[in-house]
Amino acid sequence: MYEKPDIIMNPDYIGVNPNEQGISIELIKRYADNVMLGIKLDMAGEYLYVFTMHDIQESKILRRLHSGRIKVFSVDNQ
Repeated sequence: MYEKPDIIMNPDYIGVNPNEQGISIELIKRYADNVMLGIKLDMAGEYLYVFTMHDIQESKILRRLHSGRIKVFSVDNQ
């Protein structure tokens, strides 16, 4: 089972979907099956919500890295 808090707090990749209206981000976490979580900002209601969560193929991750749509996410704790 995938844990959304883990995906949100420690994504392996982060990006923006250029095809979505408004403000949205994509978070990808590596598990046995890679998982992508899409989050949108509702400006009128002033809240964030998860609009999609699904497996994502390794080949799609590589294409998105190559195109610049997603970036490797890391936190420098120093």
